[in-house]
Amino acid sequence: MSHVKSVLGLLLALTLAACAGDKSLGGSPNIEVANLESLPRPTGTNPFLLTPLSEVELTVYQTPELSGTYVIDENGNIRLPLIGEMAASGQTPGDLARAMEVKLGEKFIRDPQVQVRPTQFDPPSVAVGGQVKNPGTYPISTSRSLMRAVINAGGSAEFADDEDVLIFREVNGRRYIGVYNLAGIRRGNYDDPEIYSGDIIAVGDNPQKRAIAKFLEVVPLITNTLILVDRLQD
Repeated sequence: MSHVKSVLGLLLALTLAACAGDKSLGGSPNIEVANLESLPRPTGTNPFLLTPLSEVELTVYQTPELSGTYVIDENGNIRLPLIGEMAASGQTPGDLARAMEVKLGEKFIRDPQVQVRPTQFDPPSVAVGGQVKNPGTYPISTSRSLMRAVINAGGSAEFADDEDVLIFREVNGRRYIGVYNLAGIRRGNYDDPEIYSGDIIAVGDNPQKRAIAKFLEVVPLITNTLILVDRLQD
């Protein structure tokens, strides 16, 4: 099956199903077109909510002496220099950081920037692979959209097919696959889809680019212009 090219206004989402039907794709009995216009959002509680006795690492960039490691007490509160006691349990690290910025900005620091990171958890992340320059896992805090996530991974690699980009997502025990046209997103033709913690992004490979590059390795370019014929299109 040739790669699927989608427009983001009419997102194609694929879901792994237990049985095949008329909607199955590519001869695979496990993949069918879902009756969806976009990937579903993850559900459930935030696994990174702070709880009593959680240990957090606090960074105040303008005032390093306020930075350090703190423990939320059994009542769900945290006691900080200058600010005093604040409610922390049930909040995300980002929510707590923003609340601290407000408190510090009221009396003590101009335009404070605060980061709160749980010491016992890895930060929420997204995996980016395929034809990108630096495949790996990146914090979701800086990868909230598909284009941002690919940029964080160094951008598309030399042989990338930016019209064949997949997002894998699990929601309620079912795996969904969204197919995206990243080139169109870059041009502003389509919306940049939101990315969630646990998503996996795979940028496709363009075999024609790869074949031409290999051809040029053995056929030196001795003129200003080289015209190739793609016999696969005949």
